[in-house]
Amino acid sequence: MQALTMRDLRKHIRVGIAYLKAWNEGQVFITWDHLMQDLAAFEISRVQVRQWLRRGTCLDDGTVVTRHLIADACSQEMERLELSLFEDAIHPGNGWLKRELALFRHAAELAEAVFTGAELKALLSASPASAGDAPTRPPRTTRAA
Repeated sequence: MQALTMRDLRKHIRVGIAYLKAWNEGQVFITWDHLMQDLAAFEISRVQVRQWLRRGTCLDDGTVVTRHLIADACSQEMERLELSLFEDAIHPGNGWLKRELALFRHAAELAEAVFTGAELKALLSASPASAGDAPTRPPRTTRAA
């Protein structure tokens, strides 16, 4: 079996952040890191990271997977996402960038909570979760007929 690396951990965290951002926007799948990611990919990442945390798994460099390590990796991945968004933005001061940053920051907070929470909560679903069980999606607005 191949040794777990920090790169592996970061990959799962990136999937979590990206998918939770998309899920909060009502999307059920995304293209991320040149791969199609869906709820199943997110759930695999979520459970895998939690398993590494629960077992105190060591990375290839001897670092133990802890809540603190996961929180740091979430913060670092968010910084990478911010840099990437700034590089992609045509006009860094525009509203799109501010909105995207806010959505990704919220998703990063949710991802950290999902990966490090005391309990493994039920799967996300297509319907909004009850408070405290999983990330919540903003309510959808409907137009009058």
